[in-house]
Amino acid sequence: MRERNVVHRSAATTVLFVCLAAEASTGFRAEPFAGGYYSGDGGPATAAPLASVQGIAFSPDGDLYFADAADHRLRRIDKKGTITTIAGDGRPGFSGDGGPAQKARVNAPYGVALGADGAVYFCDLGNARVRRIDPSGIVETIAGGGQATPGVEPVLAIEAKLAGPRNVLLHPSGDLLVTDFYAHRVYRISPTGWLATATDGELKNPGGLTRDGAGAVFIADSGSRRVLRLWGGVLTPLAGLSGALAFKLPTGVAIDRDGRYHVADGNDPAWFPAGSPVRAHAAQEVAAAPDGTIYLARGGFLFRLDRDGILRHVAGSGDWGVRGDGGPRLEAHLQAPAALAATAGGAVYIADAQTSRLRLAGVDGTLSAIGAGPTESWLSAPAGLAVHPLTGDLYIADTGNNRIQILQADRGRRTLIASAGPGKLAFDESGGLYVTEAGAGRVLQQLPLGHWRVVAGGLDRPRAVAVAANGAVYIGEAGANRVQRIARDGARQSIPARAPLALALLGDRLFIAEEGYPGLLEIAPGSAPRRHLADVLEAPLDVIAMSDGTLLAADAVSRRVWRLTPEVLPPPQVTRLRVLHAATGEEGPFAPGQLVALPDAPPGEFRVNGQPQPASVLPGTLPPGSTARIDVAVGGEVVAEAAVEIVEAAPGLFQEGGILQATNEDGTPNGPDQP
Repeated sequence: MRERNVVHRSAATTVLFVCLAAEASTGFRAEPFAGGYYSGDGGPATAAPLASVQGIAFSPDGDLYFADAADHRLRRIDKKGTITTIAGDGRPGFSGDGGPAQKARVNAPYGVALGADGAVYFCDLGNARVRRIDPSGIVETIAGGGQATPGVEPVLAIEAKLAGPRNVLLHPSGDLLVTDFYAHRVYRISPTGWLATATDGELKNPGGLTRDGAGAVFIADSGSRRVLRLWGGVLTPLAGLSGALAFKLPTGVAIDRDGRYHVADGNDPAWFPAGSPVRAHAAQEVAAAPDGTIYLARGGFLFRLDRDGILRHVAGSGDWGVRGDGGPRLEAHLQAPAALAATAGGAVYIADAQTSRLRLAGVDGTLSAIGAGPTESWLSAPAGLAVHPLTGDLYIADTGNNRIQILQADRGRRTLIASAGPGKLAFDESGGLYVTEAGAGRVLQQLPLGHWRVVAGGLDRPRAVAVAANGAVYIGEAGANRVQRIARDGARQSIPARAPLALALLGDRLFIAEEGYPGLLEIAPGSAPRRHLADVLEAPLDVIAMSDGTLLAADAVSRRVWRLTPEVLPPPQVTRLRVLHAATGEEGPFAPGQLVALPDAPPGEFRVNGQPQPASVLPGTLPPGSTARIDVAVGGEVVAEAAVEIVEAAPGLFQEGGILQATNEDGTPNGPDQP
């Protein structure tokens, strides 16, 4: 299924009603350039790209449900073998409660359980919640997201604070059992919505759950390498196992039609002798269908174990995260696009740090792999790319192998230099190569004749570099939270930025991708810093400038490369700010150092005379008799403002629950007659 491409526009302001005129500014229009979310919906499950199958469950009518933790989706396979998505869109996040599950976002979903009425319960592990999809398809949170600490005494499930809800099981009693992997507990949620611990027994990273016909619950306790039986609140080891027969990494457990226990036991499962009541499998999840048939999940594959011992392929194509070579670039999978480089002809190289693959997005709209096959054999976590401006050769920061490699069209591949943790690369116009070395704390330059020199040393995790047309070098120093600008004459300037990962220049406008912060930060002469497209670029890893004046940005959350086209935004609309005396609630005057209240202010940065201030406190240096300009800014753009009079003193009393009475030094009430 081809996804409709959505155009996003950046806006550095919050639009309110018009009060004051302002100048128009330049923003960006974002459109997908490469990467997509093809899921295989509507087709055979065996052809669907899956990443990490978890939480296998079955409905009473025979449909199979599971969670794909790494692809952030819940999937269903009907009796004909057709797969569909019932929640999630392939991007981690939290949204959608109260609305259709198909439009909701989830984050690393794991356990799944089916109610008799068709409701789907699942652990949204990355969001520390348990959620429910009702029979009409509406999703809601039923546990987690609160601050109450669960324990023996019940708390409202919706007010509880969960650490890592992993697996769920509906018990015949009506309770929903939940393993909390990080809190090392099993909880029970009553039908009325109360949550408490199900046992005081010792657990360590509990995972999958199942039950037998009598209602006893079995827990795969991965940290203790045991399978435990829970009955009446008491934990006991699975019968028939001795200490010498420990599991390797039990994460799931199921019981087949013959009463035999099947355990998902990691990649190297334990061995049990013939006749043992237990069988360990190389799998991360295991479940029993209503007829007792065993299903196993291995990575992105789902199998059925027939009675003859043969594994039958049920779902998974094996190409999640790497599919699409030779096809449309907007339908191809990317996992962690970490580095970009453009050729003179407009094609774009994309390095994927997670799959260690190198691919080329052609001007014809296709995406192809570089080399005879996957590049994992000679690349490891590439973090930087650059194309030589004169030869067209591709230079690669092979970060995991601590080296710089060159890919030449006519001579193949060779290593240029060993490098200590190389990151981003850049060329100047004459062909001088710049290399960031986070491990050595320096930036190197290779001169045109092949000699090397240290541009800057003693740096704290330098990870990004860009070179301006005038020869100025910009270095992103992640550990120091700054970008250093080194002019051609050696003069240095420090620009504040939070853990800069990548830099790009459009003329004299600097764009910065910051680790852990969405959007791109723009620094331009004569303008306040602005942030662009924070709603699109949730975790940008690289940004480059194209010859046509656009930017390309690689984003880890959306797993896409985006084209950012400059456009003129309408003038920001500014609201008049209401400023009140924090104690009296009156509109001024105000004194230096006074606390003020902004009852109608939109969210943003509080500033006085253009300078950010802590909380809503006026600077103590404001001169009495002056007028101060107070504003609220978003992304550096003013969205609300006011001018206030500053006087020498403006006393007032704070009140709570009535009028407070001040007293004089002699104990008499303060008032007009006794000041």
